[in-house]
Amino acid sequence: TTVDACREMEKLGLHIHAYDLWEYYSNIDDEMLKHYENITETKAKLVLDEKLSDFIVKKNLSAYKLLAMVLPEDNAKIVAKLKEAEIPDCDITKSAKFLVEIVNDKCSKGSAVSFLAKHYGIEIEKTVGIGDNYNDISMIEYYGGFTLNHASDEVKQVANKVVDSVASAINEIMEQE
Repeated sequence: TTVDACREMEKLGLHIHAYDLWEYYSNIDDEMLKHYENITETKAKLVLDEKLSDFIVKKNLSAYKLLAMVLPEDNAKIVAKLKEAEIPDCDITKSAKFLVEIVNDKCSKGSAVSFLAKHYGIEIEKTVGIGDNYNDISMIEYYGGFTLNHASDEVKQVANKVVDSVASAINEIMEQE
């Protein structure tokens, strides 16, 4: 669960954000948080007087995503440590060089496409993933798809095709129809 994931992140002393449907909560107030708030144009709710995992439990939050702000050189090592913890029902990845992301496996981008396809009555074979980051891998792998030239080699390896832009991916899809 995300609470288990949060506890594992706390053991590593990470700067954590917990997202529910309406807000996100941070366990550290520092320059990294200010930078993140400026980029995203959002403001975190601070949880500084108790462990974030305890706060999630106490408030009965439906935290669907956790984010850890890390140094780029530590990212792969932290992802590996969290995966070693074998946290149930969670997808662990990175969404940027300085972000480690843990989502409930029912909330990954791959599962989101599946949900939307079922909701709108679209056959899975008629879907495609287009993404450029690590957190897009579940969507690209499961549905086949495209990634962009600037994506990492790891993301390019799972894509069916590497393209210059989303527009060029859409053009290729339209040509196949």
